[in-house]
Amino acid sequence: MAKSKSAPPASVGPTKASLKPAKSARVASSPEAAAARSAAAQKAQAAGVQALAASMPFNRIKAAEIGLANATEPPEGPQAQAASAAVTASSLSESNPSEKTGAGVPKVGIDPASVSLDHARADASGQSLTTNQGVRVADN
Repeated sequence: MAKSKSAPPASVGPTKASLKPAKSARVASSPEAAAARSAAAQKAQAAGVQALAASMPFNRIKAAEIGLANATEPPEGPQAQAASAAVTASSLSESNPSEKTGAGVPKVGIDPASVSLDHARADASGQSLTTNQGVRVADN
């Protein structure tokens, strides 16, 4: 004989929903607000990249890339302007100032790879060769 199903017993005590912490009001400096700003900036950057790529669907001067004359004196190709510096940035955090990156404002129009490296050279004459931990390397 089949047993009849009875209703489950009423829940006693707190429910899962009542154990969740209450949502607090959003604050401009909250992690949620920062994440929302970051997501919006990423979406804007992606849309800008797509618009920049769509502005030049093909290379109009491709035929001018062939031949000796074009190899020695190539014509200047078409250029497209990005809507903002964030579109061509490798990272959206490039605007964050730090001791390593400086003020966080890129120098537009200057290629840092094209300048002299004299500012990065150091004179180590008269100093001992050391390991990464600063331990002198023995001269055996």
